Amino acid sequence: MLAKGLEGTLAQQVTQPGQLIGDLPYMSPERTQSDRSVDCRSDLYGLGAALYALLAGRPPIEGTSLAELVTNVRKTVPASPKTYQLSINDKFADLVMQLLEKRPEDRYQTPAGMMKDLETIGRYNSIPID
Repeated sequence: MLAKGLEGTLAQQVTQPGQLIGDLPYMSPERTQSDRSVDCRSDLYGLGAALYALLAGRPPIEGTSLAELVTNVRKTVPASPKTYQLSINDKFADLVMQLLEKRPEDRYQTPAGMMKDLETIGRYNSIPID
């Protein structure tokens, strides 16, 4: 994700109001709207999008135009990464999909909550957790 200037005269030179900055398929829905507040749940969405791309070999959201891509980021639920890679652990695929929930309140609320579930998945699959 690219940084966007939020305040001051330098910000006015770097970005314009309402301008989207970043890689849209990995951007949370709330980041596509200038009137929405953004917190760590947006970063968790970005993490989920990156994990999805690594697992599925494609971004979670695609589109043929900027308008279609923004609409899809806001409204389209991606297929489970298991659609593209059957060997993905079911619980891990569920974790990734929870990271990609459209509404921030439906995602993990903190990184610690996600890590707790990730550790549980690891232990269940006999993966050493240090």
